[in-house]
Amino acid sequence: MKASIYDVAKKSGLSVVTVSRVLNHDPSVREKNREKVLQVMQELDYRPKAAARSLAKGKTSLIGMKLSTLDDSFFDAVVKVISERLAERGYFLTLSVSTDKEPAGSPLLFQEEHVDGVILLSPMREEEDRKELEKRGIPYVMIDHQHPAPAVPAIVVDNYAGALMATNHLIGLGHRQIAHIAGPELFLSSRERERGFRQAMLEAGLEPFSIEPGQFQISSGLEAADRWISAGRLPTAVFAADDYTALGMMDASRRRASAFRRMCRSSASTTRSSPRSSGRS
Repeated sequence: MKASIYDVAKKSGLSVVTVSRVLNHDPSVREKNREKVLQVMQELDYRPKAAARSLAKGKTSLIGMKLSTLDDSFFDAVVKVISERLAERGYFLTLSVSTDKEPAGSPLLFQEEHVDGVILLSPMREEEDRKELEKRGIPYVMIDHQHPAPAVPAIVVDNYAGALMATNHLIGLGHRQIAHIAGPELFLSSRERERGFRQAMLEAGLEPFSIEPGQFQISSGLEAADRWISAGRLPTAVFAADDYTALGMMDASRRRASAFRRMCRSSASTTRSSPRSSGRS
């Protein structure tokens, strides 16, 4: 039969309340009593249930994250960094992958008894999610959201400045026929990267070679490269909206090596936000 908190209290000669305070790391417990309780717990092999501790402390030590996909290099890196930082503070990260087609609210995640807080990473339905969280009184923060507002706690990447810098880098290398493979129009980050690209080209007095639609996927780079090769016109440099798109172009260079080799001798560039900075913030 497994030992209970009552067994620990009885053997240590202390009250159940004192044992409970030790379990919840209450600083008011005398060190001598704390050591006695921990020793008895070890002797009895007593392991308190996490759910019971959570109920007693009024917290779960869980932080929920809602995101639209795991098939994204930036998202993957952000999740990793956040998980590491939470672990340093005794918290665990739980994920909820959702799409814009599902009902708003994520009822299992957005429950105060399930998580102590929520991170919304590039939320698809941020207004509905924000209202639901505020109604339930759950703390939250947004990362890379679509409708920045001063009153909303958020971490925002300056995608416009990054795109401007990346495009100016290509221009500085002497390129004039520069193309951009964009990300999904739905995301503010995509729109801001395209805006930065257009502005850099405008300031340099250049016309974009082309602006191709994309989805932050390897196929986006493949399809854009195939269109250029089929048309017999290649840019000398490309500003890709993300790493996956750039990888698609590299794959196209292997599939259509003879036609694509000339372009690969030139330059490709992507904006790279720092997932470690976003996650640590």
